Amino acid sequence: MREQLHRSVMCEWIDSCEPGDNADVLAEEFPEPQVITSLGWLARSEPDYIVVCGASKRDCNVGTTYDYVISIPRCSIIRLEDMVVKGVE
Repeated sequence: MREQLHRSVMCEWIDSCEPGDNADVLAEEFPEPQVITSLGWLARSEPDYIVVCGASKRDCNVGTTYDYVISIPRCSIIRLEDMVVKGVE
């Protein structure tokens, strides 16, 4: 599925989780998957995943680079919504 890129999005998704001290964990201490909310720009849309980035910058020597980039498998996505950024034309 191809989507319009570089639009502001909010992606709510399920991520893996492990305890900070991952040794000698009792069964009642097993972690559950966690729900993550990522805000940014939809930088890539592929059939199996999307890429959301939090910042981009243009450098005349190398072109556009991105910061705070995360690839999210589509099977993990709970919700993907467009965001309206007030004050930005």
